[in-house]
Amino acid sequence: MKQITNNKGKLFTVLMLLSFITFMSNCSGGPGYVPAGSNNTICSQNLSSDMQKLLGCTTQETPPPTPTGQCAAGSILIGLSVQSYGLNAPVPGATVSLFTSTSNRVANQTPDITVTSGSTGTATACLPVGTPFAVKASASSYVDTYQFGEVISTTDANTLLPVEIMSPAIVSMASGSAGTSQDPTKGAIVGTISDASGNLLSNAVVSLTDIATGVTVTTGLFYGAPSLGLPNPSLTATSSVGDYLAFNLPPDAYEVQASDATTHAVIGQSYGEAITGSVSIVNVQP
Repeated sequence: MKQITNNKGKLFTVLMLLSFITFMSNCSGGPGYVPAGSNNTICSQNLSSDMQKLLGCTTQETPPPTPTGQCAAGSILIGLSVQSYGLNAPVPGATVSLFTSTSNRVANQTPDITVTSGSTGTATACLPVGTPFAVKASASSYVDTYQFGEVISTTDANTLLPVEIMSPAIVSMASGSAGTSQDPTKGAIVGTISDASGNLLSNAVVSLTDIATGVTVTTGLFYGAPSLGLPNPSLTATSSVGDYLAFNLPPDAYEVQASDATTHAVIGQSYGEAITGSVSIVNVQP
């Protein structure tokens, strides 16, 4: 009996409310929303926003402003950790530019987002979920370094994305180990080959193809030795560190493909750009 009584009470309240809303619609010239304040009897009262909407006192809802620190739909707030390539030391005061409109070409484009790393080498930015983007890191006494093919997922919300930046000494050491020197009018592309779980792969052969011309790189491509990852001219495939390094590339966009050296099965491919006077990081993972 108590439950039936309660339902009758709720039904009576709903009917009374509907009658009141119908009365208000008739008073305001018909059903539907009317501009706030046009009904001087009711709409001029200090009503809550919910009641204003219920009584038809507003023409539309105004979406609330995005709270500070919250990202727009489709993006999440990500921490960026700027590190010295090969040393993992934080780099404060670095300018980090993010190109969210492309995954393999950034030259002559305006970045979508620009932030500066703080005293601990970290910064935050709203990044798109599921869309490949490129990152450029610049700092005094460092070589401009790009990362291509980065993709954020919703599970990355509480993690730090490493943004690596290379020192001239590392570039000089790497090219010297390869028995060459990096031409400042050309670009370099380096990266690692890994499996779907992120484990570095050995015995992988890398090919770089200029997307515009279709020409595959035949010189200046090396693989990192197991000790420090520096290029060893005698290696014909990746070692246990999974590194590859390509020097003196004509500035252009490239496809980087990795294959098993024994079976020739394709492991994966990625895309990036060789940029004048810069180093680009293009990792390959299925």
